[in-house]
Amino acid sequence: MSTIAPPRAPGSGLRVDIRSEGAAAVNALAMLLLSQGVSMLLMGGEMGRTQRGNNNAYCQDNELSWLDWSLRQTNAELIRFCQALIAFRKAQPALRHPRFPGCCKDQSGRLELTWHGTQPWRADLSGSSRVLAFQARLRGENRDDIVYAAFNMYWETLPFEPPELADGRRWHVFANTAAASPHDVYPPGDEPPLEDPKRLLVGGRGVVILVAR
Repeated sequence: MSTIAPPRAPGSGLRVDIRSEGAAAVNALAMLLLSQGVSMLLMGGEMGRTQRGNNNAYCQDNELSWLDWSLRQTNAELIRFCQALIAFRKAQPALRHPRFPGCCKDQSGRLELTWHGTQPWRADLSGSSRVLAFQARLRGENRDDIVYAAFNMYWETLPFEPPELADGRRWHVFANTAAASPHDVYPPGDEPPLEDPKRLLVGGRGVVILVAR
């Protein structure tokens, strides 16, 4: 992944507004750090370094490829969001399974990945669909580790219904890229509960990440 900022960004000194155009940056970070496998982020991506959309700047010894350290202050909110995502990934084993989903014969230690739409178990995989959700469940001896993520690339807010949880647990909101700071992301373990377990509002071009507690 070469850049997490909008490709048409004007330069390395861009201030990323994570509530408008720069929402593409936080969405991309969320998708990257929710993915199975090794997450690869180019130097400075966590602070909005764009390289002006150039992913082949190895031969550019100029401002195009240099790292502007002032972006640490300019885009401090983006760095905070990225740090929280990394901490969440470390805290949730379901996001760091070493093998492909469903490959383990034993029930314990088995990763199960299921796909959903705005309704549970009804994923729309057509070419015109702008929404998708998934649930990653890592089977454990005592309790499963469960993470749910909803992606709404439509331009208006849409309601999603997460899968129902068992064992008396509830969904808690870890991140909402459409929300304003500081309510866009929470420290792992301090996530507020989802008010209505059957109704999750996901803002236009937004990503919401839930965790079972």
